[in-house]
Amino acid sequence: MNAFSPDVKVARHLNHIEFVHRPGERALVREFFELLGVTAQDAGGGRWLIGVLDPITYNNVDNIVAGSEVRPEQWAFDQALAEALRHEPLASKFAAHQEMLTANPQSGMHFGIRLVSADEWDATVQRIRDIETHAPALAGRVRLCGAFYPDQPGALATTVRQAFIWTDLIASGSLALGQRIELQVRQPQP
Repeated sequence: MNAFSPDVKVARHLNHIEFVHRPGERALVREFFELLGVTAQDAGGGRWLIGVLDPITYNNVDNIVAGSEVRPEQWAFDQALAEALRHEPLASKFAAHQEMLTANPQSGMHFGIRLVSADEWDATVQRIRDIETHAPALAGRVRLCGAFYPDQPGALATTVRQAFIWTDLIASGSLALGQRIELQVRQPQP
């Protein structure tokens, strides 16, 4: 028996990832969740927006992304940071960092969502590739940074498909930097 055996009780769960969104963009975050195939739900009297990753096991607290509108203090900081990133001395360093993430998205900060099937992964990645068709309001705010298949260069492993998405709609850090999300599916070993 190993840690991945269905007979092993899980001692810990990922409870949640907390995010913030820009003022007035809650509806866009809902649309983003729909694009990812994540169920959006209001909580806390409408204060929080919950992204339910697995509706079958949903228990109100675990395996979710949860967030609310950014507080004024963080919003002021994020706007100042975004402005500073457009000018030297930060602009060239930020551009180099972004280039590195474009070439090697696995090397940057992100959180991952595991999908249950290759078909679901393919469909989700295709919706993001065709964002102008599936969610035109999100065009320019969500982008596919890279998709890696097991038999291609840059793949993590011979049994894993990965897709990296960037968005500035939500962030579990600064909205000025945006958020990277990995969509992953494991394929059966040959």
